[in-house]
Amino acid sequence: MKKLLSVLVGLVLAVSAAGGAVTAFADDAADPTPDFSDNFDSYSTEGFIEDDASFRQNWENELMLNIDGNEMAAADSECKGVAQVIADPTGGAAGNKVLHIKNYDPIGSFFYIAPKGLRVQDFEVSFKMYITRSAQEPWVGLSVRKDNNVRYNGCNNVLMTLKTVEDATVTPTREVIPLMILRGYAGAGNPQDKTKDIDTYDEENPGNQLSNYDSEGNHNAQKNIMRTWLTVRFKVETVDGKTQYSSYITTADGVENYLGTLEYSSKSVDGYGYVSLNACISDVYIDDFQLTNNDEEPAPVLKAAPQVSIAVSNVTETEADFAVTVDDPDGAMDGLGLDYIEFVNTADENDMVRVTDVTATKVTGLKAGTEYRAVVTYSYDIDDGNGIKIGQASSDPFKTTGQSTTDPGGDNGDDPAPTDPGGGCGSSLAAVGLGTAAGAVILAGAAFVALVVKRKKD
Repeated sequence: MKKLLSVLVGLVLAVSAAGGAVTAFADDAADPTPDFSDNFDSYSTEGFIEDDASFRQNWENELMLNIDGNEMAAADSECKGVAQVIADPTGGAAGNKVLHIKNYDPIGSFFYIAPKGLRVQDFEVSFKMYITRSAQEPWVGLSVRKDNNVRYNGCNNVLMTLKTVEDATVTPTREVIPLMILRGYAGAGNPQDKTKDIDTYDEENPGNQLSNYDSEGNHNAQKNIMRTWLTVRFKVETVDGKTQYSSYITTADGVENYLGTLEYSSKSVDGYGYVSLNACISDVYIDDFQLTNNDEEPAPVLKAAPQVSIAVSNVTETEADFAVTVDDPDGAMDGLGLDYIEFVNTADENDMVRVTDVTATKVTGLKAGTEYRAVVTYSYDIDDGNGIKIGQASSDPFKTTGQSTTDPGGDNGDDPAPTDPGGGCGSSLAAVGLGTAAGAVILAGAAFVALVVKRKKD
Protein backbone atom coordinates (compact mmCIF):
# COMPACT_ATOMS: atom_id res chain seq x y z
CA MET A 1 0.00 0.00 0.00
CA LYS A 2 1.06 3.54 -0.39
CA LYS A 3 0.34 6.71 1.49
CA LEU A 4 -0.28 9.63 -0.86
CA LEU A 5 0.87 12.86 0.65
CA SER A 6 0.74 15.03 -2.43
CA VAL A 7 -0.47 17.94 -0.38
CA LEU A 8 3.08 18.34 0.90
CA VAL A 9 4.30 20.39 -2.01
CA GLY A 10 7.58 19.38 -3.58
CA LEU A 11 8.22 16.47 -1.23
CA VAL A 12 9.32 13.18 -2.76
CA LEU A 13 9.72 10.15 -0.56
CA ALA A 14 11.22 6.77 -1.35
CA VAL A 15 9.66 3.45 -0.45
CA SER A 16 10.82 2.50 3.01
CA ALA A 17 12.27 -0.90 3.66
CA ALA A 18 9.16 -1.76 5.63
CA GLY A 19 6.86 -0.96 2.73
CA GLY A 20 5.79 2.33 4.21
CA ALA A 21 4.88 5.62 2.64
CA VAL A 22 5.31 6.50 -1.00
CA THR A 23 4.67 9.82 -2.64
CA ALA A 24 5.18 10.27 -6.36
CA PHE A 25 5.04 13.46 -8.38
CA ALA A 26 5.20 13.74 -12.14
CA ASP A 27 8.13 15.96 -13.14
CA ASP A 28 8.68 16.83 -9.46
CA ALA A 29 5.46 18.89 -9.48
CA ALA A 30 2.71 18.54 -6.91
CA ASP A 31 -0.56 17.01 -8.06
CA PRO A 32 -3.05 19.92 -8.05
CA THR A 33 -5.92 17.55 -7.16
CA PRO A 34 -4.20 15.01 -4.88
CA ASP A 35 -5.56 11.81 -3.44
CA PHE A 36 -4.70 10.77 0.10
CA SER A 37 -4.33 7.34 1.66
CA ASP A 38 -2.91 5.94 4.88
CA ASN A 39 -2.69 2.37 6.14
CA PHE A 40 -0.98 3.50 9.38
CA ASP A 41 1.79 0.89 8.99
CA SER A 42 4.64 3.42 8.87
CA TYR A 43 4.02 4.95 12.30
CA SER A 44 5.43 4.10 15.70
CA THR A 45 3.22 2.25 18.17
CA GLU A 46 4.73 4.24 21.04
CA GLY A 47 2.60 6.97 22.57
CA PHE A 48 -0.38 8.78 21.07
CA ILE A 49 -0.68 10.13 17.54
CA GLU A 50 -0.23 13.75 18.61
CA ASP A 51 3.19 12.79 20.01
CA ASP A 52 4.40 11.42 16.65
CA ALA A 53 5.89 14.12 14.40
CA SER A 54 5.54 11.86 11.35
CA PHE A 55 1.81 11.47 12.02
CA ARG A 56 1.45 15.25 12.39
CA GLN A 57 3.08 15.66 8.98
CA ASN A 58 0.21 13.80 7.37
CA TRP A 59 -2.81 14.52 9.56
CA GLU A 60 -4.04 17.54 11.51
CA ASN A 61 -6.47 18.74 14.10
CA GLU A 62 -6.27 21.81 16.28
CA LEU A 63 -4.39 19.95 19.01
CA MET A 64 -1.67 18.82 16.60
CA LEU A 65 -1.44 22.25 14.95
CA ASN A 66 -1.03 23.77 18.42
CA ILE A 67 1.75 21.30 19.24
CA ASP A 68 3.52 22.34 16.04
CA GLY A 69 3.51 25.95 17.16
CA ASN A 70 0.29 27.38 15.73
CA GLU A 71 -0.82 29.54 18.64
CA MET A 72 -4.08 30.32 16.83
CA ALA A 73 -5.16 26.68 17.11
CA ALA A 74 -6.84 25.50 20.31
CA ALA A 75 -5.19 22.68 22.25
CA ASP A 76 -8.38 20.61 22.14
CA SER A 77 -8.28 18.45 25.26
CA GLU A 78 -10.80 15.91 23.95
CA CYS A 79 -8.46 14.99 21.09
CA LYS A 80 -5.53 14.39 23.45
CA GLY A 81 -4.54 10.93 24.60
CA VAL A 82 -7.34 9.04 22.85
CA ALA A 83 -5.87 7.77 19.53
CA GLN A 84 -2.92 5.46 19.01
CA VAL A 85 -1.41 3.42 16.21
CA ILE A 86 -1.23 -0.18 17.46
CA ALA A 87 -0.51 -3.65 16.14
CA ASP A 88 -3.69 -5.10 14.68
CA PRO A 89 -5.39 -6.94 17.59
CA THR A 90 -8.02 -8.63 15.39
CA GLY A 91 -5.85 -11.36 13.89
CA GLY A 92 -4.91 -9.50 10.72
CA ALA A 93 -1.81 -9.95 8.60
CA ALA A 94 1.55 -9.99 10.37
CA GLY A 95 2.89 -6.48 10.76
CA ASN A 96 -0.44 -4.79 10.08
CA LYS A 97 -1.14 -1.71 12.17
CA VAL A 98 -4.41 0.10 12.81
CA LEU A 99 -5.54 3.40 14.28
CA HIS A 100 -7.23 2.79 17.65
CA ILE A 101 -9.63 5.53 18.76
CA LYS A 102 -10.81 5.08 22.34
CA ASN A 103 -12.61 8.18 23.55
CA TYR A 104 -15.58 7.12 25.61
CA ASP A 105 -15.97 8.34 29.20
CA PRO A 106 -14.06 9.27 31.25
CA ILE A 107 -11.43 10.21 28.66
CA GLY A 108 -13.54 12.49 26.49
CA SER A 109 -16.26 12.40 23.90
CA PHE A 110 -15.27 13.82 20.51
CA PHE A 111 -12.23 13.24 18.28
CA TYR A 112 -11.33 14.25 14.75
CA ILE A 113 -8.37 14.26 12.37
CA ALA A 114 -8.09 15.49 8.79
CA PRO A 115 -5.61 14.90 5.96
CA LYS A 116 -3.19 17.77 6.45
CA GLY A 117 -3.91 20.84 4.34
CA LEU A 118 -6.20 18.99 1.92
CA ARG A 119 -9.36 20.76 0.70
CA VAL A 120 -11.67 19.05 -1.79
CA GLN A 121 -15.13 19.48 -3.26
CA ASP A 122 -16.09 16.18 -4.93
CA PHE A 123 -14.51 12.97 -3.64
CA GLU A 124 -14.92 9.51 -2.17
CA VAL A 125 -13.60 8.31 1.18
CA SER A 126 -13.34 4.68 2.20
CA PHE A 127 -11.91 3.02 5.28
CA LYS A 128 -12.16 -0.19 7.25
CA MET A 129 -13.81 -0.06 10.66
CA TYR A 130 -13.91 -2.58 13.52
CA ILE A 131 -16.36 -1.61 16.32
CA THR A 132 -15.77 -3.08 19.78
CA ARG A 133 -18.56 -1.49 21.84
CA SER A 134 -22.07 -0.09 21.44
CA ALA A 135 -22.67 1.41 24.91
CA GLN A 136 -23.83 5.05 24.70
CA GLU A 137 -24.47 4.58 20.95
CA PRO A 138 -21.06 5.70 19.65
CA TRP A 139 -20.64 6.97 16.12
CA VAL A 140 -17.95 7.30 13.47
CA GLY A 141 -18.24 9.48 10.42
CA LEU A 142 -16.98 12.35 8.31
CA SER A 143 -17.32 16.11 8.35
CA VAL A 144 -17.00 17.32 4.76
CA ARG A 145 -16.62 20.64 2.98
CA LYS A 146 -15.53 22.23 6.25
CA ASP A 147 -14.71 25.91 5.82
CA ASN A 148 -12.44 25.70 8.85
CA ASN A 149 -10.73 22.59 10.15
CA VAL A 150 -12.26 22.61 13.63
CA ARG A 151 -15.06 20.64 15.29
CA TYR A 152 -18.19 19.88 13.31
CA ASN A 153 -20.22 22.21 15.52
CA GLY A 154 -17.82 25.12 15.06
CA CYS A 155 -17.69 25.49 11.28
CA ASN A 156 -19.83 25.25 8.16
CA ASN A 157 -19.86 21.59 7.10
CA VAL A 158 -22.00 18.55 6.39
CA LEU A 159 -21.67 15.81 9.01
CA MET A 160 -22.26 12.18 7.97
CA THR A 161 -22.42 9.75 10.90
CA LEU A 162 -22.75 6.00 11.39
CA LYS A 163 -24.07 5.21 14.87
CA THR A 164 -23.84 1.78 16.50
CA VAL A 165 -27.00 0.48 18.23
CA GLU A 166 -27.56 -2.93 19.84
CA ASP A 167 -30.85 -4.49 20.94
CA ALA A 168 -30.17 -7.33 23.38
CA THR A 169 -33.87 -8.12 23.89
CA VAL A 170 -33.61 -10.51 20.94
CA THR A 171 -31.24 -13.44 20.48
CA PRO A 172 -28.88 -13.18 18.67
CA THR A 173 -28.49 -9.50 19.49
CA ARG A 174 -29.86 -7.15 16.89
CA GLU A 175 -27.12 -4.82 15.60
CA VAL A 176 -27.98 -1.68 13.65
CA ILE A 177 -26.04 1.17 12.04
CA PRO A 178 -28.25 4.08 10.97
CA LEU A 179 -26.93 6.77 8.65
CA MET A 180 -27.54 10.30 9.93
CA ILE A 181 -26.62 13.50 8.06
CA LEU A 182 -26.52 16.90 9.72
CA ARG A 183 -25.60 20.44 8.72
CA GLY A 184 -23.06 22.11 10.99
CA TYR A 185 -22.65 25.86 11.27
CA ALA A 186 -19.90 28.31 12.16
CA GLY A 187 -20.12 29.76 15.63
CA ALA A 188 -20.80 26.52 17.50
CA GLY A 189 -24.54 26.52 16.82
CA ASN A 190 -26.48 23.28 17.05
CA PRO A 191 -26.26 21.19 13.87
CA GLN A 192 -29.46 20.88 11.84
CA ASP A 193 -30.62 17.30 11.30
CA LYS A 194 -31.21 16.48 7.60
CA THR A 195 -31.70 12.74 8.09
CA LYS A 196 -35.39 12.77 7.16
CA ASP A 197 -34.40 14.14 3.75
CA ILE A 198 -32.26 11.09 2.90
CA ASP A 199 -33.84 9.25 -0.04
CA THR A 200 -34.06 5.92 1.84
CA TYR A 201 -35.51 7.36 5.05
CA ASP A 202 -38.84 5.92 6.15
CA GLU A 203 -39.99 6.20 9.75
CA GLU A 204 -41.85 2.88 9.63
CA ASN A 205 -39.35 0.92 7.53
CA PRO A 206 -36.05 2.83 7.58
CA GLY A 207 -33.85 2.10 4.61
CA ASN A 208 -31.08 4.41 5.80
CA GLN A 209 -29.62 1.73 8.07
CA LEU A 210 -27.77 -1.55 8.05
CA SER A 211 -28.92 -4.40 10.33
CA ASN A 212 -28.08 -8.05 10.88
CA TYR A 213 -31.83 -8.76 10.80
CA ASP A 214 -33.90 -8.45 7.65
CA SER A 215 -37.37 -6.91 7.42
CA GLU A 216 -38.93 -10.34 8.09
CA GLY A 217 -37.06 -10.69 11.38
CA ASN A 218 -34.49 -13.22 10.15
CA HIS A 219 -30.95 -13.03 11.54
CA ASN A 220 -27.99 -13.00 9.13
CA ALA A 221 -24.58 -13.36 10.80
CA GLN A 222 -22.89 -12.19 7.58
CA LYS A 223 -24.44 -8.77 8.24
CA ASN A 224 -23.11 -8.51 11.79
CA ILE A 225 -21.74 -5.10 12.70
CA MET A 226 -19.93 -5.60 16.00
CA ARG A 227 -16.42 -7.09 16.27
CA THR A 228 -15.97 -7.63 12.55
CA TRP A 229 -14.30 -5.59 9.84
CA LEU A 230 -16.65 -3.40 7.81
CA THR A 231 -15.65 -1.27 4.82
CA VAL A 232 -17.27 2.16 4.87
CA ARG A 233 -17.58 4.37 1.80
CA PHE A 234 -18.79 7.95 1.62
CA LYS A 235 -19.30 9.78 -1.65
CA VAL A 236 -19.76 13.53 -2.14
CA GLU A 237 -20.45 14.75 -5.66
CA THR A 238 -22.01 17.68 -7.46
CA VAL A 239 -24.79 16.66 -9.86
CA ASP A 240 -26.61 19.30 -11.91
CA GLY A 241 -25.51 22.02 -9.53
CA LYS A 242 -26.62 20.24 -6.36
CA THR A 243 -24.53 18.16 -3.97
CA GLN A 244 -25.31 14.54 -3.21
CA TYR A 245 -24.02 12.95 0.00
CA SER A 246 -24.08 9.13 -0.09
CA SER A 247 -22.99 6.31 2.20
CA TYR A 248 -22.33 2.58 1.79
CA ILE A 249 -21.11 -0.25 4.05
CA THR A 250 -19.60 -3.54 2.85
CA THR A 251 -20.27 -6.43 5.23
CA ALA A 252 -18.57 -9.81 5.76
CA ASP A 253 -20.53 -11.36 2.87
CA GLY A 254 -18.77 -8.99 0.45
CA VAL A 255 -21.98 -7.10 -0.35
CA GLU A 256 -21.86 -3.30 -0.44
CA ASN A 257 -25.03 -2.10 1.28
CA TYR A 258 -26.44 1.25 0.17
CA LEU A 259 -27.63 3.39 3.09
CA GLY A 260 -28.89 6.41 1.21
CA THR A 261 -28.23 9.78 -0.40
CA LEU A 262 -29.03 13.29 0.75
CA GLU A 263 -29.34 15.98 -1.93
CA TYR A 264 -28.59 19.29 -0.30
CA SER A 265 -27.06 22.59 -1.38
CA SER A 266 -26.09 25.74 0.47
CA LYS A 267 -23.59 28.37 -0.57
CA SER A 268 -21.65 27.87 2.65
CA VAL A 269 -20.99 24.17 1.93
CA ASP A 270 -21.11 23.95 -1.87
CA GLY A 271 -17.44 24.81 -2.37
CA TYR A 272 -14.12 23.23 -1.42
CA GLY A 273 -13.44 22.30 2.18
CA TYR A 274 -11.55 20.13 4.61
CA VAL A 275 -12.55 16.52 5.33
CA SER A 276 -12.20 15.05 8.80
CA LEU A 277 -12.62 11.58 10.22
CA ASN A 278 -14.72 11.92 13.37
CA ALA A 279 -15.40 9.56 16.28
CA CYS A 280 -17.62 10.07 19.30
CA ILE A 281 -17.61 8.03 22.58
CA SER A 282 -16.06 5.21 20.58
CA ASP A 283 -13.76 2.24 20.92
CA VAL A 284 -12.98 1.49 17.29
CA TYR A 285 -10.14 0.37 15.01
CA ILE A 286 -9.63 2.16 11.69
CA ASP A 287 -7.49 0.92 8.78
CA ASP A 288 -6.80 1.63 5.11
CA PHE A 289 -8.14 5.18 4.96
CA GLN A 290 -8.33 6.42 1.38
CA LEU A 291 -9.62 9.65 -0.14
CA THR A 292 -10.07 9.70 -3.91
CA ASN A 293 -10.14 13.25 -5.20
CA ASN A 294 -12.64 13.65 -8.06
CA ASP A 295 -12.09 17.39 -8.54
CA GLU A 296 -11.07 18.58 -11.99
CA GLU A 297 -9.68 21.86 -10.68
CA PRO A 298 -7.53 22.46 -7.59
CA ALA A 299 -8.94 24.11 -4.52
CA PRO A 300 -8.67 27.91 -4.70
CA VAL A 301 -5.83 29.53 -2.80
CA LEU A 302 -7.19 31.01 0.39
CA LYS A 303 -6.67 34.53 1.55
CA ALA A 304 -5.35 34.92 5.07
CA ALA A 305 -8.16 35.52 7.53
CA PRO A 306 -7.90 38.94 9.19
CA GLN A 307 -6.69 39.24 12.75
CA VAL A 308 -8.76 41.71 14.76
CA SER A 309 -8.38 42.84 18.36
CA ILE A 310 -10.03 45.42 20.62
CA ALA A 311 -8.63 47.12 23.70
CA VAL A 312 -10.43 49.29 26.28
CA SER A 313 -8.93 52.18 28.27
CA ASN A 314 -9.85 55.27 30.34
CA VAL A 315 -12.82 53.57 32.00
CA THR A 316 -15.17 55.73 34.11
CA GLU A 317 -18.58 55.09 35.68
CA THR A 318 -20.49 55.22 32.38
CA GLU A 319 -17.91 55.67 29.62
CA ALA A 320 -14.79 54.08 28.18
CA ASP A 321 -12.41 54.61 25.29
CA PHE A 322 -11.68 51.73 22.94
CA ALA A 323 -9.46 50.99 19.96
CA VAL A 324 -9.91 48.29 17.31
CA THR A 325 -6.79 46.96 15.56
CA VAL A 326 -7.07 45.11 12.24
CA ASP A 327 -4.33 43.08 10.53
CA ASP A 328 -5.67 42.12 7.09
CA PRO A 329 -2.67 41.28 4.89
CA ASP A 330 -4.66 39.79 1.99
CA GLY A 331 -7.58 42.22 1.97
CA ALA A 332 -10.14 39.66 3.12
CA MET A 333 -12.19 42.51 4.63
CA ASP A 334 -12.12 44.68 1.50
CA GLY A 335 -15.65 45.95 0.87
CA LEU A 336 -16.77 44.37 4.14
CA GLY A 337 -15.02 45.33 7.38
CA LEU A 338 -16.23 46.01 10.90
CA ASP A 339 -19.96 45.60 11.58
CA TYR A 340 -20.48 46.84 15.16
CA ILE A 341 -18.99 46.81 18.67
CA GLU A 342 -20.93 45.56 21.70
CA PHE A 343 -20.12 46.12 25.34
CA VAL A 344 -21.52 43.05 27.06
CA ASN A 345 -22.29 42.74 30.77
CA THR A 346 -20.36 39.62 31.78
CA ALA A 347 -23.01 38.77 34.39
CA ASP A 348 -25.87 39.09 31.91
CA GLU A 349 -24.99 38.81 28.23
CA ASN A 350 -28.45 40.07 27.26
CA ASP A 351 -27.47 43.40 28.84
CA MET A 352 -25.25 45.26 26.39
CA VAL A 353 -24.53 48.58 24.74
CA ARG A 354 -24.08 48.45 20.96
CA VAL A 355 -21.99 50.95 19.01
CA THR A 356 -22.87 50.94 15.31
CA ASP A 357 -20.48 53.71 14.28
CA VAL A 358 -17.39 51.58 13.62
CA THR A 359 -15.20 54.71 13.45
CA ALA A 360 -16.08 55.65 17.04
CA THR A 361 -13.50 55.44 19.83
CA LYS A 362 -15.72 56.03 22.89
CA VAL A 363 -18.72 54.26 24.35
CA THR A 364 -21.27 55.88 26.66
CA GLY A 365 -24.26 54.57 28.57
CA LEU A 366 -22.46 51.90 30.60
CA LYS A 367 -23.60 51.05 34.13
CA ALA A 368 -21.48 51.97 37.13
CA GLY A 369 -19.69 49.23 39.03
CA THR A 370 -20.34 46.66 36.29
CA GLU A 371 -17.95 44.29 34.55
CA TYR A 372 -18.06 44.37 30.76
CA ARG A 373 -16.32 42.80 27.81
CA ALA A 374 -16.02 44.61 24.48
CA VAL A 375 -16.79 42.44 21.44
CA VAL A 376 -16.18 43.61 17.90
CA THR A 377 -18.01 41.81 15.06
CA TYR A 378 -16.66 41.91 11.51
CA SER A 379 -17.17 40.35 8.08
CA TYR A 380 -14.60 38.91 5.71
CA ASP A 381 -14.19 36.59 2.73
CA ILE A 382 -11.15 34.34 2.28
CA ASP A 383 -12.20 33.31 -1.26
CA ASP A 384 -12.84 29.69 -0.34
CA GLY A 385 -16.06 29.61 -2.34
CA ASN A 386 -18.16 29.42 0.81
CA GLY A 387 -19.17 33.06 1.02
CA ILE A 388 -18.85 35.79 3.61
CA LYS A 389 -17.88 34.81 7.13
CA ILE A 390 -18.58 36.54 10.43
CA GLY A 391 -15.81 36.87 13.01
CA GLN A 392 -15.64 38.25 16.53
CA ALA A 393 -12.84 39.42 18.81
CA SER A 394 -13.18 40.17 22.51
CA SER A 395 -11.34 42.47 24.91
CA ASP A 396 -10.18 41.61 28.39
CA PRO A 397 -13.01 42.08 30.91
CA PHE A 398 -13.05 45.54 32.49
CA LYS A 399 -15.11 47.11 35.29
CA THR A 400 -16.63 50.57 35.35
CA THR A 401 -16.00 52.74 38.39
CA GLY A 402 -18.56 53.60 41.03
CA GLN A 403 -21.09 51.40 42.80
CA SER A 404 -23.42 49.09 40.96
CA THR A 405 -27.09 50.00 41.23
CA THR A 406 -28.00 46.32 40.90
CA ASP A 407 -25.69 45.23 43.74
CA PRO A 408 -25.82 47.95 46.44
CA GLY A 409 -24.07 45.68 48.89
CA GLY A 410 -21.04 45.46 46.66
CA ASP A 411 -19.01 42.42 45.68
CA ASN A 412 -19.16 39.68 48.31
CA GLY A 413 -16.05 38.05 46.91
CA ASP A 414 -17.77 34.83 45.90
CA ASP A 415 -17.04 33.39 42.49
CA PRO A 416 -20.07 32.84 40.26
CA ALA A 417 -21.28 29.28 39.91
CA PRO A 418 -19.69 27.60 36.88
CA THR A 419 -21.87 26.99 33.88
CA ASP A 420 -22.13 23.36 32.83
CA PRO A 421 -21.74 23.24 29.04
CA GLY A 422 -23.28 19.78 28.96
CA GLY A 423 -21.85 16.48 27.78
CA GLY A 424 -21.98 14.65 24.52
CA CYS A 425 -20.07 14.70 21.29
CA GLY A 426 -18.51 18.07 20.75
CA SER A 427 -20.84 19.88 23.08
CA SER A 428 -18.29 20.83 25.75
CA LEU A 429 -17.40 23.92 23.81
CA ALA A 430 -16.19 26.17 26.58
CA ALA A 431 -13.66 23.60 27.69
CA VAL A 432 -11.87 23.52 24.37
CA GLY A 433 -11.89 27.11 23.22
CA LEU A 434 -13.57 27.13 19.83
CA GLY A 435 -12.19 30.57 19.25
CA THR A 436 -10.47 29.34 16.12
CA ALA A 437 -13.81 28.81 14.42
CA ALA A 438 -14.41 31.35 11.69
CA GLY A 439 -17.84 32.20 13.03
CA ALA A 440 -18.90 34.15 16.08
CA VAL A 441 -18.03 32.48 19.35
CA ILE A 442 -17.91 34.24 22.72
CA LEU A 443 -16.32 32.37 25.60
CA ALA A 444 -16.98 33.85 29.03
CA GLY A 445 -13.74 34.96 30.61
CA ALA A 446 -11.69 34.52 27.43
CA ALA A 447 -9.42 37.41 26.64
CA PHE A 448 -9.55 36.99 22.89
CA VAL A 449 -11.57 35.01 20.37
CA ALA A 450 -8.95 33.97 17.88
CA LEU A 451 -9.36 33.00 14.26
CA VAL A 452 -7.44 30.40 12.33
CA VAL A 453 -5.28 32.07 9.71
CA LYS A 454 -4.74 30.18 6.47
CA ARG A 455 -1.71 31.71 4.81
CA LYS A 456 -1.06 31.78 1.11
CA LYS A 457 1.70 29.49 -0.04
CA ASP A 458 4.93 31.16 -1.10
